[in-house]
Amino acid sequence: GGRISLHDEVVRQRKATRQSHPQTIRRDVGDAVPNKPARRKAFHVVTVEHDPTAPIASGRFLRKRAIAELSTEYIEKFSVSTPSAATPARNLSGGNQQKAILAREIDAGTKSGVTPLIVAAYPTRGLDVGAIEVVREALLAERRRGAAIMLISEDLDELFVLSDRVMVLHGGVNMGIVDAGGVTKERIGLMMAGELAAK
Repeated sequence: GGRISLHDEVVRQRKATRQSHPQTIRRDVGDAVPNKPARRKAFHVVTVEHDPTAPIASGRFLRKRAIAELSTEYIEKFSVSTPSAATPARNLSGGNQQKAILAREIDAGTKSGVTPLIVAAYPTRGLDVGAIEVVREALLAERRRGAAIMLISEDLDELFVLSDRVMVLHGGVNMGIVDAGGVTKERIGLMMAGELAAK
């Protein structure tokens, strides 16, 4: 059954779990944006300040100034609404949790110096209009920067706004890949119902 490669290297077939560390997920899969608020805890966002991928520690000692600067950058750049950078992420709204995670994942890919693969599964599900716009614009900005983005969504409007190409699955079977700019929602609907795309 098939394989996945990124930058000409085969991605290891390791299953991510709730205990998977973000660095392990990035190494094996790519930057990831979780699809449900309940799963956001799995990505170890303890506070907006706490980012295990950033250069915020020297040995066993935390660099408080670096932590403060990084958290302020995340909050301002992604409009995270929080009483303070030290507020536990679990106390933030779903939209602000998602924005904080997106800030961390995009920042990690940017600082790595390698064009990242971002896997965004239902990234705007359950978010308010303002948060949806922030998340979508962040993904589009990464696309313009050269990132490869795999967007998983059932929102047709979102797919047409964010995607260059759309793959439709029906019962786990690929119904075809079409250009988002050259296909109608009606056609996508037929493919979702099990009709193969025209060759």
